[in-house]
Amino acid sequence: MHKQESVFFDIDDTLIRGQSQKFFMSFLYREEYVSFFFYIRLIAWFLLYQLRIIKDPGIITRYAFSFLKNMPRNELIRLVDTFFNEVLIHKFHKEALPLIAEHKRRGRKIFLVSNAFDSIVSKIACFVDADGFISTQLEEKEGVLTGQINGTINYDEEKVKRVLSFCYDNDISLENSWGYADHISDIAFLKLFKNSIVVNPDSVFKKEATILGFKILKFKK
Repeated sequence: MHKQESVFFDIDDTLIRGQSQKFFMSFLYREEYVSFFFYIRLIAWFLLYQLRIIKDPGIITRYAFSFLKNMPRNELIRLVDTFFNEVLIHKFHKEALPLIAEHKRRGRKIFLVSNAFDSIVSKIACFVDADGFISTQLEEKEGVLTGQINGTINYDEEKVKRVLSFCYDNDISLENSWGYADHISDIAFLKLFKNSIVVNPDSVFKKEATILGFKILKFKK
């Protein structure tokens, strides 16, 4: 039996130009939800991650989510809606939405996979009319956020495990699927798919991607 063809997209620096959670923190600082010290420390960590000095984005994530403690989930959703409409909607690569539309035209299901937190990924998934998503889950109790992550961040090996589990549960064949990502940490993720595409890789990842036989796609920045 022919299994469903599917396409799995990373989000940050793949569908959008930059880091969605970094943009969100800048938005929160502008709206005075976080302090100057909190914001500057986060931005410094984001830069260190981009320079590969910090290897684990979980360090950034755990600190960033601490401000959410005792915030009702509905309040976060409202903030994300405003952030998306004012900021993030303008950050998509212009080639990204037509690419998604072409895959959908060919009958393929679209899934987003990101280490970003669930409310942001859910909003993006709704905007691009994705069929589902896999993200970092925020912990909440009775509709109120705890400031902690439910489980672990959706990154590296954990990202691979979740995709494999998702495909098994939904009868999706990786042999009939596509994977798009931008970062060298996504090599294991991209290896899952018969069709592996790297978007705007840096020089180090471009060399590695070429050796591995990944297709390289260049979006205008």
